[in-house]
Amino acid sequence: MVSCTSSLLVSGRPGYTLPGEVRAKPRRTGCLVSATPGTLHPVESRTAFELTLPAHADAITCVRHLLEGLEGRWDVTREQLDDIQIATIEACTNVVIHAYRDREPGLLEVHGGVDDGHPTIAVRDHGTGIVPRTDSPGLGVGLPLMGALTDDLHIGVAPDGAHEVRMRFPRRPT
Repeated sequence: MVSCTSSLLVSGRPGYTLPGEVRAKPRRTGCLVSATPGTLHPVESRTAFELTLPAHADAITCVRHLLEGLEGRWDVTREQLDDIQIATIEACTNVVIHAYRDREPGLLEVHGGVDDGHPTIAVRDHGTGIVPRTDSPGLGVGLPLMGALTDDLHIGVAPDGAHEVRMRFPRRPT
């Protein structure tokens, strides 16, 4: 089972169990950790994280709690954190619904950090990428919404072949 048991990941709310392969527990204090099926790796920065989970709907809950745990770690307002959560959850939902259609679900990766004061999130998968669907269960508002909430939205293929949605959010207002 993959579990968001780390108080660093879920802001003090242990016990969220998701379908998966490993029970994730923190191995270090003072940093966020990376929960990868089969392994856990510390991320040395207090502002960076890496999370890899099976691309199931229940993984969205873990991602949401991880993002909630960033309050106080990233220099963002509550409104900015809400925008980051909305855009990231939308990107993750797209992976769950669309990336592994007609095949066994693969992995959902979420990477986050702060670059020159800008919060950044990358949502990655090794599925089919963005393909037009006439039978899409979605409303078609996800990508425009992500674009509206970010300073920069890049959708493409990473050097390792993963499909990636990279979002750069505005700096905290001064």
